[in-house]
Amino acid sequence: MSALINTGIRISNKNISLDNITEYDGKIITHTAMFYGKKTCVLVANDDCTVPPAMIDHAVEEAATMPSVEVLIVIAFAYEALVRNEKRGRIEIYKAIANMDLQSGNLRDDKNHHAFVLVGEPDVKIERVGTDSLTAEVIGYDTFDPSTGNVRAYKPGDIHCWMIDTNYDGRSFFARRIHFPGAASDKQIANFHTELDKYIDQDLWNSTMSLKSSPFPYPDTGRIAVKIVTATHAEAVLDLDAAEMTATKNLGG
Repeated sequence: MSALINTGIRISNKNISLDNITEYDGKIITHTAMFYGKKTCVLVANDDCTVPPAMIDHAVEEAATMPSVEVLIVIAFAYEALVRNEKRGRIEIYKAIANMDLQSGNLRDDKNHHAFVLVGEPDVKIERVGTDSLTAEVIGYDTFDPSTGNVRAYKPGDIHCWMIDTNYDGRSFFARRIHFPGAASDKQIANFHTELDKYIDQDLWNSTMSLKSSPFPYPDTGRIAVKIVTATHAEAVLDLDAAEMTATKNLGG
């Protein structure tokens, strides 16, 4: 907790402090605070906990019983893919990733070290290719904007890496496709391309260096997941099931 008090939460390249942090002996809520003038509940998960949606459900239920609470901030080292930033009733939910160095005590408690980073979600466009294949394209990501106090969409320029689990099982993310957008001009990457030379499928190489994937088979599970890693080293995962891919993500016929 000292790290949270001293470093704040990294949001859009700024460290934002939580004010008036107080321990709270709740069923699942661990602290209360003020965040941009809004009364806030904080759930600090255990070090070994990968936060599931059910934990968020319980935290929201408890927060809703507390007068004037408008924000729930969850802090954890890992989240299941279905955990999202969203608003439920009057409660805005934000998730923050804790730096793994906190577990070993290697991260100093000052504002120059990103102990906690508020993360958002990728904005993903899915398109059908032929009758049984898909492509995924990252067109941005959503995260907290301190100038407005709300979640806003960001352009993809700060995405350093993104990955697709093209057959997501709903539990464990397996990176079956890995992309490094804009990295083709990197000297080491260029040298690697030169060394491989004729063994490279140029179309696959181009997609690996871009924000749009090459085609992949429609998932047997009916689900895919997309993970991004931003310039601030924050990670965010979006889980898409068949209904979402069809109804909301521009899946063409």
